Amino acid sequence: MILVDLKTMDVGEYEAAPFYAAGADICTVLGVSGLATISGVIKAANTYNAEAQIDLINVPNKLECAREAANQGLTLSVSTQGLMRRLPARLPLPTCKISLIWA
Repeated sequence: MILVDLKTMDVGEYEAAPFYAAGADICTVLGVSGLATISGVIKAANTYNAEAQIDLINVPNKLECAREAANQGLTLSVSTQGLMRRLPARLPLPTCKISLIWA
């Protein structure tokens, strides 16, 4: 499995399509990018029979964002706390939670 941690923020379909064409199984998109960008990555994933994953880092309402993305056809979400937020407090390195979404 090839996961491209692209974390695209703009023109999702345009940015993700080359990675899917090269064999990526999953590309990530930032939840803060908005539904147009998220939908673009999902569209590219569908074109290549692959998956899109949303990264909910810095999204104020993670559940709402994940639901909106699921309504667009998203099946994977990940919630992380960024490394830069952890460094000042010397917290352990980031961990993430991956969720499957059933719409």
